[in-house]
Amino acid sequence: MLLSEFPEKLLLRIFFLCFENATVVPPSQSDIRPSLTQVCRQWRRLMLATPTIWQDVDFSPVPFQHPINLLKLAKLWLRRSKGALLSLNFCADARSAMTAGQLPTSAQQLLYGGGSFNIVKSIIFPCASRIRSLTCIICTEEVIKAFLKIPLGTLEALESVEVTFLNDFDRCSTPFTQEEISDFTVFRSLPSLRRATFHIFNGIDPLDLQLPWNRLTKLDLGSTAMPPEVFTTIIHFSAPSLTEGFFQIGFTVQLAPLVQDMPHAEARHLQRLRLRLIKPSNDDRLFSRLKLPSIRELRIELYDPARGWEVSIYTSMLKESAATLQVLMFSNLPPPTVPDPAERAPLHQRSMSYSELEELFKTVPNLRALHLPLRVFIHAPTMEMIACGQLLPLLATLKLSSWSGFHVLSAVARRSELARYPLREPGTSNSAPPSLVAISYVLIMVPHEDEQGLQDQVAILQESGDLMDVEFNIVGGDSCFKL
Repeated sequence: MLLSEFPEKLLLRIFFLCFENATVVPPSQSDIRPSLTQVCRQWRRLMLATPTIWQDVDFSPVPFQHPINLLKLAKLWLRRSKGALLSLNFCADARSAMTAGQLPTSAQQLLYGGGSFNIVKSIIFPCASRIRSLTCIICTEEVIKAFLKIPLGTLEALESVEVTFLNDFDRCSTPFTQEEISDFTVFRSLPSLRRATFHIFNGIDPLDLQLPWNRLTKLDLGSTAMPPEVFTTIIHFSAPSLTEGFFQIGFTVQLAPLVQDMPHAEARHLQRLRLRLIKPSNDDRLFSRLKLPSIRELRIELYDPARGWEVSIYTSMLKESAATLQVLMFSNLPPPTVPDPAERAPLHQRSMSYSELEELFKTVPNLRALHLPLRVFIHAPTMEMIACGQLLPLLATLKLSSWSGFHVLSAVARRSELARYPLREPGTSNSAPPSLVAISYVLIMVPHEDEQGLQDQVAILQESGDLMDVEFNIVGGDSCFKL
């Protein structure tokens, strides 16, 4: 069969199988679309007559001798998409460059065109009604104002958005007056918007974005800390629809008597929640007022040098989640890159008591996966209660740190045996509930000097059949255990 006789429908299917990523502007070696248009007239006609080939576009902020030509290329690519819905990404190469250590010296270097033209007025706005997904960095006061004042309802097809707001690297305060903020219309009343991520580095209050909160199903505001009052307001507004969220909350010391109590908030449909908490011991009222009746996965990341982990403050919040919570993850946040000069390192950081952990475990009996932070240890008696199913009978995945780890091994082996042969001696410590689940994956962080010994013990128990169906990952570390 001659190439010209090849069925066009089949040819198009082959083309689409070759497109691993979005088309790239300016053209890149990773994108074969421009090359395919040069093979023959038939292929060029077919490529240019198929709008969906050009509907997903990555705009790369590469240096260009004549930046205005970048604008011409962008318009050419968008014309090829005709009336198709668009996914526009202005951030892909900017992120990879920063990941590789090629840090820009000004915010404009992150923009497609390097700031030589306004990407909002020149690229985004002319095709705004067709944009289904938008990922972009919006920086400089002029570009930010142009974006936030896009007329009401213009982005009518928008389903997913990820925006980074940045004035410049040396100025983080908001450039807007209260009157200007009230005119932000870009996100107001968008009928299709369901997923939103915002990285706010210029002081804009998330509430001022006037999002269609009660339609969002996924919301990521985890890059910049917000007060707990803003968080509870967002939870209240988004309660009818939100199923997944990521938030960073900064807690300040309450010096004056509390005039107004913090409002309660119930996230009725929220199933996955990630909280990045900064010094919650300054004001822990939030956790007795937040209800998560449908939560299935909860991840808490903590930076609190004064008090460390106080699991008891989360227990009251989790009581509402006892029937649904299956995955619970605690982890430590690193200290800020710019330390607070007024912050003093504590002389002694408190150690979590076994009773705190046991109370937490009793609160979440349906847990399937548990990840504890470094230096939060499960004591041997508590581990024994987990072994026989008095605590966490459905637990299958366990990640933790330990000074030696041997009591964890023996408890996991004992639980495996009881899961295979339940109720061997009813009423004794050898009994187990009929629903007891064997732990199938364990990650233990131990000091380096204990790593090899623990590995050897795992091998012995696996060879004997006591841990035959358990996957172990033993990780050694020293600095992690220093207080």
